[in-house]
Amino acid sequence: MLEKNIYRKLLSHAFDIPVSVTYWDNKVEVYGVGEPVIKVRLKRKLPLQELTDQPTLVLGEAYMDGDIQIEGSIQELIASAYRQSESFLTKNSFLKYLPKMSHSERASQRDIKSHYDIGNDFYRLWLDETMTYSCAYYKSDDDSLKEAQLNKDRYILQKLVTNPGKELLDIGSGWGTLLFMAAEEFDLHATGITLSQEQYDYTKQQIESRHLQNKVTVLLEDYRELKGNFDYITSVGMFEHVGKENLGLYFKKVQELLAPEGRALIHGITGQHMGAGVDPFISN
Repeated sequence: MLEKNIYRKLLSHAFDIPVSVTYWDNKVEVYGVGEPVIKVRLKRKLPLQELTDQPTLVLGEAYMDGDIQIEGSIQELIASAYRQSESFLTKNSFLKYLPKMSHSERASQRDIKSHYDIGNDFYRLWLDETMTYSCAYYKSDDDSLKEAQLNKDRYILQKLVTNPGKELLDIGSGWGTLLFMAAEEFDLHATGITLSQEQYDYTKQQIESRHLQNKVTVLLEDYRELKGNFDYITSVGMFEHVGKENLGLYFKKVQELLAPEGRALIHGITGQHMGAGVDPFISN
């Protein structure tokens, strides 16, 4: 009974919309005023200490395992929790439990291996044919995901490139789509850098199949170790992996690698809130 009372206390302030919760004993309670917009079923008790320490990880994995069922929009449920300042999912008092992530070279290699080196076949299941793993640019509602990804790369290069025949560096080049476009459409000599063996191997294969050996190079190397000068530098969806403590070093390295009168375009996702670390579910 005490355990369920703690659940009640947590869930009663978790969302800013009316939500019904069916507990493991089939008892139903409604939190919020009005007809429930979303229905949640907890099929088993979740460890309370872990739930309050790392709520997104515990709830996310419970949902994946089928221990939590949701009737209604899961997106709306998540958005509701983040709008609710008193939610145990977002309240600042719980942020101290979020683990700090190391972004040393060794840690970066380990993280890349665990995330990107699980096999290209997995990424082929849900990425488009270009194997691009960052945001897309839809110029039209009719654009396919592939078209939107190519739109993005082309837009970046159009903003950046003023002269053909120059040297371009792409930091965090992924599976190489921007490199291939830089060489084929903009007549650049393009160099990509990645820490992922799978991405490196895929890019090497594409370079050969596209007959770009004289125009595209890919390196399996940490950006901090790279030497040289480049007329253009791109980095798309990469500096999120750098770590807040390394941002100064990252931009200093970009400046060091950029030739005099060179141009760089750095794209990334930022937020307005002050976080204490990386969310455990995302980290996992």
